[in-house]
Amino acid sequence: MLIAEGSHAEHLPYELERREGALTQLRILEDVEKTFEIYRCVCRRGDAILFSDKAAHCTGQNRSGLPRISGIIRYVDATSAKRFQPMMTFSYKDSPDLAEKIGGGAGAPAE
Repeated sequence: MLIAEGSHAEHLPYELERREGALTQLRILEDVEKTFEIYRCVCRRGDAILFSDKAAHCTGQNRSGLPRISGIIRYVDATSAKRFQPMMTFSYKDSPDLAEKIGGGAGAPAE
């Protein structure tokens, strides 16, 4: 994993890059290496890396011959985020049986 130090504090112009069978990527339109110091994160199987989603980052070349698998979890303050659109929503009202399974509705918001 390569991360550009301080890039989270600036808006970097980008374009969308779509490839069939792959996730859509945001391709930065300027030479990040000329503007920011690049840090290489040494990652081992099972490691977790936390950084701002606004930080310019990418993976290095995969030389292992094995496919990479990753998961992304993002925290977004929906009260202040512009154009926030959740990918998935959940309500205990939609699934009362699940609320019961986790302890009689424990953790479910009060009505």
